[in-house]
Amino acid sequence: MSQASGMTVHKLLARRTLWLILTLVLTLVWISPSGVSLLPVGGDATRFGLGLMSELGRSAHETRPPLWNALWGYGFPALAESQIGAFYPPHLILYGLLPLEWAYAADRIVHALWAALGCWVLANVLGRSAAASFLGSVVFVFSGFFLVHETHHWGWPTTSWLPWIWWAMLQVVRSDRQANSGLLSRCALLSLCASMPVLTGHFQMGFVSLVTGFVFAAGITMSERRMEPEDRKSTSTCAKKLVALVAGSAVAAILAAIQVIPTYELAKLANDQRDWEYLSGFAAPPVHWLGLILPGLGRGFPFWRPLLWDQFHTSPEELFFYVGLVPIWLAVFGVTRTWRSDPATRALAATLAISLLLAAGPYGFGFSLAIRLPGFSYFRAPARWTAAATLALAMLAARGSDTAMTNQEVPARSLRRFFLLTLVLASVSVAGLEGLIRLAENSRGEPNPILDKVDVVRRQTMPGWNDVGSWQDWVRRSAATPAAPIPAYVKPYTNLDRQRFSTDRTEAYAKEVVPQLLLICTGLAGSFAIRASKRRMVALLFALMAADGAIQAKYRPIEFAPVKSVKDQSPVLARIGELSRKRSWPLAIAGDLGNLPMAAGGSPIRAYRTLDVPVMPALDPVYSNPIEALNRKSARLAGLGYVLIDPPTWRNLRAQWRPEAEIEEIEDPELWSWLTTSQVAQRGNSTFALVHLPGELGRAWRVAQRDLDALGVSEFSDATRPDRLEAIAATAVPLEVERARPERIAIESRTEGPELWIVSQWADPNWRATLSNGSGEGSPVEILPMHGGWQGVRIPSAGQWKLAMRYEPASFYAGAAISAAGWLALAMVLAWGQLRGRPSAPIAPAMN
Repeated sequence: MSQASGMTVHKLLARRTLWLILTLVLTLVWISPSGVSLLPVGGDATRFGLGLMSELGRSAHETRPPLWNALWGYGFPALAESQIGAFYPPHLILYGLLPLEWAYAADRIVHALWAALGCWVLANVLGRSAAASFLGSVVFVFSGFFLVHETHHWGWPTTSWLPWIWWAMLQVVRSDRQANSGLLSRCALLSLCASMPVLTGHFQMGFVSLVTGFVFAAGITMSERRMEPEDRKSTSTCAKKLVALVAGSAVAAILAAIQVIPTYELAKLANDQRDWEYLSGFAAPPVHWLGLILPGLGRGFPFWRPLLWDQFHTSPEELFFYVGLVPIWLAVFGVTRTWRSDPATRALAATLAISLLLAAGPYGFGFSLAIRLPGFSYFRAPARWTAAATLALAMLAARGSDTAMTNQEVPARSLRRFFLLTLVLASVSVAGLEGLIRLAENSRGEPNPILDKVDVVRRQTMPGWNDVGSWQDWVRRSAATPAAPIPAYVKPYTNLDRQRFSTDRTEAYAKEVVPQLLLICTGLAGSFAIRASKRRMVALLFALMAADGAIQAKYRPIEFAPVKSVKDQSPVLARIGELSRKRSWPLAIAGDLGNLPMAAGGSPIRAYRTLDVPVMPALDPVYSNPIEALNRKSARLAGLGYVLIDPPTWRNLRAQWRPEAEIEEIEDPELWSWLTTSQVAQRGNSTFALVHLPGELGRAWRVAQRDLDALGVSEFSDATRPDRLEAIAATAVPLEVERARPERIAIESRTEGPELWIVSQWADPNWRATLSNGSGEGSPVEILPMHGGWQGVRIPSAGQWKLAMRYEPASFYAGAAISAAGWLALAMVLAWGQLRGRPSAPIAPAMN
């Protein structure tokens, strides 16, 4: 190839648009590895997200706000619980225009592309080249954080705004003098970006984005101030920028008030569990930072869980801090070479350090003080701060890429040292772990001086939990852990039968550690082969990253199904949908499907929520034990008509059912693969049992006051006692209910005397009721919150009575008004900034 031709190709590859397209295409390939099968299934994607978002789809298609979800257990405030992101603009568009399954799949893909684009824009603003921007975007999107949170429907929408918030904060504090006039507009842009993750309904990632973005932007501001010591206005300018950051972030709460205020109101009603024990769970202890070089250790075999995860009070579903070996080297190389000259490098390094400190949770210093502060005291799972650490590493890797390419010498020696150190550290870590395990196994409970010293160190470094135990205790727990049936959170390899901790560790190391060691050895050998050729270095680094990505893909916790109605794919869900359509009130179903029945129109009585209020604890045994449900008349008070039994349980319990019980056996390998894995489902035994409970069903009941008096029950307050609940169920008569929409209930019936009408839905204080006897408009009546959590209304005397109940949360209307005012003000500020920044038209010369 001629020199001129080579220059043409070089210029073509250097075009930023081409690299941007490559970034988005590679992201699309990574996020949808199965091609046309785009619907994520498995784990929380099946049990939590899909059914939950079905309520948003129904409300969006009916053009009503999703204030109340009647399908969610005994009913629950859909908006206030926040997880559906009811007023998040992309959700309104996707779920308003598309069917549920298409919207759920598109939500994930759109926000993955948005995250990649945000990293690209952030890297460009930091002065990175097109190739380095591509690298930074790929590192962030392909990271372990997104991989492990694939099961969470909020993972991509909320975290995709992290680079955009950093970018917006960078715009506020940028030091170019000519942009000072647009500070107000840039603050408005920051408020816009910061409000988005809050509107998605997952406040924690919005808080993470704001705190780490402030650290990053403040770090750049302080560095630039030190570079201009002669400027007398530098101190006041720096303070002005920091105040602008705080103000812009605070306004985001006003824009998102329509979500924040209802959620705050519900949080006050929910159980207050935010103590030290709760907030310290699911952290990223420093020992797990070894996952940066050994990401697979402890993820492929269930017997690792007690030893490597449970004793640290964390889990593989929350923590996967990995960006790849090559990006780590590039980040280290960039920091060591540009620390003194580049303010952004110092700011990114500081942000990385603070993010890791916060991610460590109770393993870092200052945790007990931090959880007393607003924001920090609201959220557990400190490991989610690794999202910000991942972004910082991605930007540092982009910086290192540019530094390596512009360096006169090929940094082969630095690369060689990195892989050699990594190989030694990985080998020593695995050998040390196996050595300690063997010591514990051989000691057989007897004292061992080495293990005693290990326990001393553990007790000194472990936080103040009550179950620290000894190393030998945790080894015994791992040895007793069964592997079958394999949980949905584990990605199995070949052995689906029971694995033994003592004999199968060799296979575990071969699956989890050996591929990574081979990758490290390949990098070490390649560092000798590149010599002085940058082309060879680039080829080696890209090959290593491709192999690294292939290894990471094995740990994807979800699988993919075709994008079509779940009722068309699952016979069980189709049957639930058919049964639900025949009723005026949602059909309650007990089983281990989480929220999934809501996607078919069913009502899972044991709802899966993150912000919850316990209701009717006396009925909990009915939901967890299907045999118990057959023997309890009180199950019908909850409208519980069917119990769904999973295949392994049904295989064990089939012989215990009474002949009069009506049972449908439904073969559904598709649903069973969603709940476990496709490999488990392929082994057969995917027959579910749908058990029809006897007796009349309903969600509204009448109990004569004389019956309550005879039972010694005062206003149903003793319903938490199982014996009283059974007695009430024996005398209760179902009422017909009209429900045109979830927030409206109408009941009409004739009574023979004073009665108590019971509605088996949660007694949220925002429900209002009016009672009329056929003459007049009716008058407001008190809704009695039953002691077990249901609603009750007294009927004073005999006659024809009509009860109308409506859900009217004042917090929603207040939040909507505040948000509307905030968005109007934001639009005016942005429009004013555009008009002010527009250059004036030149004045034409006068004509003589």
